Order: sequence, then structure tokens, then C-alpha cells
Amino acid sequence: MPDTVNSLYEQLAPLTTILGQRVVENFSGDAPDVDRWGFGNQDGTTGNLASMADSVDGGLKLTCGTAAGGQSLWMSFMTGTSLTGSDNGTVTTIPFKPYSSTGAVMISVWKITSISSPATSGGGFARDGRGDAAGANLAYITAGTSQTYFNLRTADNGGSQTDTASTVADDINWNTHKVETKASSVDYSINGLTNIISTTNLPTLGLAPQFNSHRSGSVMHIRYCEAYNT
Repeated sequence: MPDTVNSLYEQLAPLTTILGQRVVENFSGDAPDVDRWGFGNQDGTTGNLASMADSVDGGLKLTCGTAAGGQSLWMSFMTGTSLTGSDNGTVTTIPFKPYSSTGAVMISVWKITSISSPATSGGGFARDGRGDAAGANLAYITAGTSQTYFNLRTADNGGSQTDTASTVADDINWNTHKVETKASSVDYSINGLTNIISTTNLPTLGLAPQFNSHRSGSVMHIRYCEAYNT
């Protein structure tokens, strides 16, 4: 006689295994999809705006206002519909975190077209929504005039973080970024080539995709995002 379980998932996999949920987003249409994505702000909302770029394959555009030196606009699996980020504050717990810290992949295509110094704009896995790509439980790619190369930033549950520079210089072109969390490392590939394997200060809790445009006047375009558990 088989054991009785409380859900269909428990019949197929142990509860310690996170379901292989996949999201694919092409960032097309005439307005951001606020059923899936929500936005937050840091250091004020004046001038912040998430919009669809008025260009071919321009994707979703994150424009950061100029009201404060540390101003930022970020997006993740958040609640709320405000395109200025006024629904969520500087540091907001992401309510939907379906991806494993030890077995997940995020592939994204994005570019930064205008950025103020110093800045750390980018995209990757995070647990808390915030505009400065900092905090605990991170597997995140950063770019900006405050650094020379694309960086992989990892952070553990205590907030200790490691920044590892790639060998690819920051630019304002479209690039394909892949972040993969594993049991003993976070791997980073850019444009199909593995560039960094980080083994220190790794995330330990569930994660969600996040993007951020950081610092007054920064502009970021996101054309594609795919995330799934491995």
C-alpha cells in the first residue's frame, strides 16, 4: 500500500527538490507586463520610469530619474503596478522566489546606454529587491562606470559578498549574460563563453530574477530573460 502524501508534487519528487519552474520573457508589446513584473525605487521616485523602448527590439527600458545621487529603479517578481517604482521601497522582500540557490539558471540579454558614475547596474538572481545590487543571497552581474569589466557579485545569507571581475570590458552593446547557481559555485558566462566560477559567499536561499538601473540618469534596456531550475 503506497504512502499517502498531501500533494501531487510529493508523489513525483522529494520536498527538498525545488520544482523546475521556467519563465521566458521577450519584453515586447506596448507596455511593461505588470502581471509578472513589479518595480521599486531607491532614494526617491522623481523621474523614474519603466517603459517599452520606442525602437526595434529595444525591449523594456529602465530610466532612472535625477532627483538624488543614489537614485535607482529596479524590477523583479514584485506586486504592484506603478511604473515609477512607487509601489515598493528601497529594500523590499521579493514575494515570489521560485529558483534554487544551488541549481538554477538565468539567461538575459541587456545593455546599458547611459549611466552616471559611480554605478552598479545589471541583472541576475536576488532575494531582496533593491536598486544598488547589494544585500544578501545574490548571484548578480554588474556593470557601470565605477568598474572596468563586467563583474559577478555573489552574496551569502549573512550579506557577505564577493565581487569577481571578468575579462570582458564594460560596454554599451547588447550582451547575453548567463548566471548558474550550483551546489559549490556560481558560474558566469557572457556571450556563450564561461568567464567566472565563484566559490565564495554563495547564496543559500530561494531566488528571483532582478534587474536594476542604478544612479541618477542611468538608462538600461532588457530584451530577454529566461530562468529555470536545473
